[in-house]
Amino acid sequence: MTENATEVTAAGIARLAGVGRAAVSNWRRRHADFPLPVGGTGTSPSFALAEVEQWLRDQGKLVEVPLRERVWQAIAGHPAGAVQALIHTGCALLLVRDRPTAWLELAAAPDERMAALLPHAMEHVLTDRFGPEADTGVHTVPSPGTSGVHTALPSEVPGVHTALSPGAPGVHTPSRAESPAAESPAAESSAADSPAVRAAGTPDGRRPHADRAVHTPTARDLMPSVPLLRAAAELAAGIGAGQAFAFLLGRQLDANPRQYTLTPAHLAELMADLAEPPPTADRTARGQHVRTVLDPAAGTGALLRAVHGPAALYGQEA
Repeated sequence: MTENATEVTAAGIARLAGVGRAAVSNWRRRHADFPLPVGGTGTSPSFALAEVEQWLRDQGKLVEVPLRERVWQAIAGHPAGAVQALIHTGCALLLVRDRPTAWLELAAAPDERMAALLPHAMEHVLTDRFGPEADTGVHTVPSPGTSGVHTALPSEVPGVHTALSPGAPGVHTPSRAESPAAESPAAESSAADSPAVRAAGTPDGRRPHADRAVHTPTARDLMPSVPLLRAAAELAAGIGAGQAFAFLLGRQLDANPRQYTLTPAHLAELMADLAEPPPTADRTARGQHVRTVLDPAAGTGALLRAVHGPAALYGQEA
């Protein structure tokens, strides 16, 4: 197996083949040529995805892996972890959505060249969305779970900054998905319909000396992710960048229910309604909107996305 190859668990194999996990356990016992584990633990081993796919095809148990499943398996088995893979994918999908021509030019290059060019292109779209970095250098994204991890993921509701990685102060991740229900395509909103978050400090709201919500990955960081990013862009071509990420984030939340506490949509809507100020003698409730909303424990952003009308949306994860 090559270094940094994508790995898959028994549950992932079952999903690929459309069977239950018990069937995968039976295959491992009955077939001597079933791929050997390459990682994981004794109770939850992981296997090389390429070897598993080849074995399933040889056994006639797999005709074609659905694209969205292939992308998810690449994220779940990413050598740097699923959260880091989602960060890279989110940056790439933001580029696909906002600068499609630039993405197509990059995608035409070989993998190594593409990885070298991506940071510069990503820096442009991240600056447009979140403002410039504190300095002109390109920053490596810290490992998930460390203090100060900042992640950004594309959203069809611009300006929603919410945390993906629990327990990491200051984590900010824009997202549409709150639960596995996001796997179903939904109506997408135009970026022009909802204002992006602006931080005070300069005329355009940018804070060049503040820590930006998302740091630009380096070429070295991105190199193992290039095949994933190509596949994610292909998925986005079919269902849209926002929906592609919504599906992937939904799968991440579904796969790790103990790590994330989700707010049901109806409860988030109620909380947002309660945050609306009461009508005054001069203004009706219909014409009155909350201008600034801060969720200090934003999670995946359900409360922020439930806010109606134009508003500056801020979120963090304590």
